[in-house]
Amino acid sequence: MDQTISIGIVSAVAALSGSALTAWISIRSARLQNEHALSIAREDRVERRINAHRTARRDAYVAFLTSVTTAAIEVVRAEEPGLDDDEFETRWMQAWMANRRTLGPHCVLSIEGPEAVVGPATYLRQCVFDELRIAKEVRRGDRPVVELSEASDERRRATAEMSNVAREANGGNINTA
Repeated sequence: MDQTISIGIVSAVAALSGSALTAWISIRSARLQNEHALSIAREDRVERRINAHRTARRDAYVAFLTSVTTAAIEVVRAEEPGLDDDEFETRWMQAWMANRRTLGPHCVLSIEGPEAVVGPATYLRQCVFDELRIAKEVRRGDRPVVELSEASDERRRATAEMSNVAREANGGNINTA
């Protein structure tokens, strides 16, 4: 009888030990799986935030460059030769207002950043304003026509610089090959 009790106790201890070991392995495995799932979720959130930020920047850059291009087109329209004074003033005012409308997109771009983009954007707005101001001074005869051409060239260079800096700030050209 003592042997039967001893075997029963040993069997019970072995069964409990086996159950405890199985439970410990299961809990450990579940904890590792949960940690891995949390890690993947964190990485996904970070990636989504990065992509959302990149998209917001790209949208800000596009809105700004579009508004500046619209203003530049209006400036060029005001520079057309052969306009009478009234038509010049109307076009110049349209160009002035188009240039003022670049302020909103410029503010958004300034918030989205980075600083490497804000400087060229500010300079580009200044170039459009300078070209517009010089167009009026050339029309009045206060400046030679060559200065208007130089201002237009500078605006084009500033536009190219702004585009290049914005592209780099947003991850550059993506090589899909």
